[in-house]
Amino acid sequence: KYLSILYDRLQRFHANAPNSDLTHSLRKLQTSPLSAPLSRPMVCQTHFDLPSIFPEQILLAISQLVPKWNMTLSTPKCSVLHLGRLKTRSKYTLNGLAISPSDTVRDLGIHFSKNLNFGYHITQITRKTRSMCNLMLRSFHTNSPDILMKAYKIYIRPLLESSTVIWNPTAIGLVNRLENVQREFTRRVLKRSRQPPLSYLDRLKLLNIETLEYRRALRDMQFVYDSIHG
Repeated sequence: KYLSILYDRLQRFHANAPNSDLTHSLRKLQTSPLSAPLSRPMVCQTHFDLPSIFPEQILLAISQLVPKWNMTLSTPKCSVLHLGRLKTRSKYTLNGLAISPSDTVRDLGIHFSKNLNFGYHITQITRKTRSMCNLMLRSFHTNSPDILMKAYKIYIRPLLESSTVIWNPTAIGLVNRLENVQREFTRRVLKRSRQPPLSYLDRLKLLNIETLEYRRALRDMQFVYDSIHG
């Protein structure tokens, strides 16, 4: 299904812009040995065509529907995120006011940057979870590792694992930055319970938890499995 949709998109590019640079590059892609299947017609059981909708039309529709819902929009709180390396950037307006461009936007709790690098998002969540770890250790006066780890699993770890399918990092620095939150917390838990210092892997075995990197990998595999099997 995905390949058939891609094939239909390539055909529309050829029909709409036969002499553009993008069309020439796509034709080279189709004739290359690595992408030979794209040059053959593909049969799809479901036939549909997505209409061409421009951002200006979406903004106009929103501005027309909002008064019907007895709501107001705050244009200064809106922002535009440009993706890619285009030198010319389109300008958009909402309610007659220009929407200012931004390098990062926050959508459903995730910070997206213009280069789709989630380093800024990881910095924000690690800063928040570190402060929550400090607050938790100051508020909980117990020395029981079980109680402290249960509180960690309820209040802190979900923040580190929210929507990881989208922003799961592959860079070692970002992976270590996330793991350091749990590494530091487990070290402080053992220190408070007056247990001898252990390595990070030994602390994980003692506290019966997994690394954050391992848990993110499991989430990715579960997402792929659910996507394939509906």
